[in-house]
Amino acid sequence: MRELIDIAINKGIKQFYIRVRDSGLQLADSDASKEKYLNELEGIENNDLINQIKQKGYWKIIIRPTSYEENRIGTLVKCQKLLQENKLSLRGWDFPHIAELENGNQYVQAIENFGQYKELLRLYKSGQFIYYKSMSEEHMEEQFSRRVNGKGLEIISTLYLYTEIFEFASRLAQHKSLGEEINVSIECHDIKGRKLFFYDVARPLFRDYISNIEETSQYVINVGIDELISNSNTLAIEALNQLFEKFNWDTTGVQGVFKDEQQKFLNGRYLPLYWSISLHKF
Repeated sequence: MRELIDIAINKGIKQFYIRVRDSGLQLADSDASKEKYLNELEGIENNDLINQIKQKGYWKIIIRPTSYEENRIGTLVKCQKLLQENKLSLRGWDFPHIAELENGNQYVQAIENFGQYKELLRLYKSGQFIYYKSMSEEHMEEQFSRRVNGKGLEIISTLYLYTEIFEFASRLAQHKSLGEEINVSIECHDIKGRKLFFYDVARPLFRDYISNIEETSQYVINVGIDELISNSNTLAIEALNQLFEKFNWDTTGVQGVFKDEQQKFLNGRYLPLYWSISLHKF
């Protein structure tokens, strides 16, 4: 009964939204902005590389101002400069990775299709940044693949990615032209049947943590630029915790480990993910 009620409510909300929009009445700014951002992305997935990326596990990351302005950044030259000046080089592969930028209609784009690295990113003049990335664990060595029956998500690597996402968003937020509030959306696709693991064999988990229900995990947050700039590390770990919940893992007892590994990463003490060190079980 509860499910039927929820379906009816959702259907009613959708019909009301369509009627308001079609009547010409002014929508709330947040709703109008969301629709304009979606329209801006129309057709982006009609792309051969993105179709390749979506064949297996992948990430879809969106960072944008909550309020839409079509020409917020001004020029495509400024879009290119914004990306180049704020990309992170914390490990062997930059975030976002930019081999070559090309100009499109209201956006700049970079693609990478080299071996295991399959990525596409765009930054629009509106300030909307979108990034598709193939999941690196889809191409890991056989010794690791066997441990997860061919379908895994490495814990520290994922911590690094979330840290990069929020640090990059923080850098973008420092450009006041992007507004006072930023929306961050992180989608992790093809997680059903995927198992959490550490590359480091000295870090065994007590049991298997597997996402048995959901195919996709999505985390969305609207955050003021002051909080994002001053608190990006904490925001990254909070988002990570919600992802790992889908794998039935209560991470309460390992928050200290996450923070310690995150600080090492940010301070340039990054080590390859296949290192072997003595650590406690979780």
